[in-house]
Amino acid sequence: MDEGENNATMREIEENAESTGPEWEMVRRGKHSHVWIRKMKGQPFDGVRTRCNFTVPAPLVVEYFLDTAFRQKWDSNFHSSKVLEQIDDSTTIWHMSFKTPVRLIRPRDVVIRMTTHCVEGHYTIEYHSVIHPLCPPQEGVVRAEIMRGSGAVIIPLDSLDQQSPSLQSAMCQATQVEYLDYKGKVPMWLVNQVSARLANSFDKFRKKAEKRFRAISTKRDASEGIVVDHQVAVGPFPGRSSTLSSPVASPSPMS
Repeated sequence: MDEGENNATMREIEENAESTGPEWEMVRRGKHSHVWIRKMKGQPFDGVRTRCNFTVPAPLVVEYFLDTAFRQKWDSNFHSSKVLEQIDDSTTIWHMSFKTPVRLIRPRDVVIRMTTHCVEGHYTIEYHSVIHPLCPPQEGVVRAEIMRGSGAVIIPLDSLDQQSPSLQSAMCQATQVEYLDYKGKVPMWLVNQVSARLANSFDKFRKKAEKRFRAISTKRDASEGIVVDHQVAVGPFPGRSSTLSSPVASPSPMS
């Protein structure tokens, strides 16, 4: 994947994270999270987009998202992960395995190439399936495929409807877009059911991330003799109109 193709994929993720087009149908509207589905004609999978507001600084949301030990606290289907290759500071090839979410299907695993970019405090994480010689398909486990265009965008917020000009903002918005082909013989109704569970797990990630941030903030403030209320009031979900138009810079792992 050359630099031009990588930049184009990053822009595609950013555009789909922000898109208000009719191809993305909202299927859930919550106080802190929204979920959309994109029907993929002729494909055995749909696109799933989940957006959450976090009362956590953007850099920490990225850190927590990439922390596979922490993932076990919010993703009940996650089993294990292993780094197969560290390509550079921003790009890693992972093997991840997942428990079956329902009895009717076998466990899945993926081998993905994940790249993290940061431009002026705006983070874009891109990941897609690759073939790697250190991890051929395993007996009894179906090798799923995460398609190109999957990833996440994390943006600092000053308030619930404004992108933050400050990298010190304690709030951010994270949007995950994923095109996951489960492979194997899985009926579409079951694919949709599992996709809904995956979307719900991202909102669970938000809750666990906020709890972790409050815990470390309270501990830090206590050690410094400072009393701060970290319970930030969160109002209705924002309808942001601004888009990510900044070019993706050179380099600086979700089911």
